[in-house]
Amino acid sequence: MVYTPTRRQVAVWCGSAAIIALLFNNWLLQPLLNPALSLNHAVISEISARTQPYHWVFQTLDIAAGALTLLCLPYMLRFARQVKLPLYGLLVGMVALLGIDSILDASLAISCAPTIDLHCSLTNSHSLITEAHMVESTTTGLATLVAPVVWWWACRQRGVRLLAQMSVWFVGLQALVGLSILGSRAIGVDIVGTAQRLYELGVGAWIGAIGGLSTASRVLSVRRPIPNETLAPETE
Repeated sequence: MVYTPTRRQVAVWCGSAAIIALLFNNWLLQPLLNPALSLNHAVISEISARTQPYHWVFQTLDIAAGALTLLCLPYMLRFARQVKLPLYGLLVGMVALLGIDSILDASLAISCAPTIDLHCSLTNSHSLITEAHMVESTTTGLATLVAPVVWWWACRQRGVRLLAQMSVWFVGLQALVGLSILGSRAIGVDIVGTAQRLYELGVGAWIGAIGGLSTASRVLSVRRPIPNETLAPETE
């Protein structure tokens, strides 16, 4: 059965996805609020460093991104159960981890920005907050690599093509970013800031797709039953 979404579903879906994606990519405000930091060299965490101007704006938006993701969890769980995704608890839990990470990342802001502060050395810092930030970022980075693979497998099992394709795209983007960083370092070029921002665009788009579709399916269910086998638009 081919499912055709209503205009209301498309509007809610796109709106929810856009809000989540933009909140996760609040670094887009950096050229306006903190142009001194390089988009190409500075990592995203630096804009939230306690020594940087408007760091509280970026921290607040990171917390909002995580909170909105967590608020979407009941809809995601309902969506996953409705289409009978295998391991739906694990799937939703992985998204929850990314939402929690966004809140923790903002709460454990690094103490300084090494690309602009010559006296800042995070690797030599003995700050408990800085060390916790690095551990949390590394752990979540590994989880972020695994999560879309599991979502791809589950969505492929149930024919939810849109999320399966989005997950594959996100995995490919992560691989491209990783290879770009390794390749640039091999030739002595620093593009870690650009690569990380490209990665963040992927994170926002992927979580936005899941949250948007889940929220839209909840709105639509009030008016019209949703087929079990697929909620995403399909083409013959």
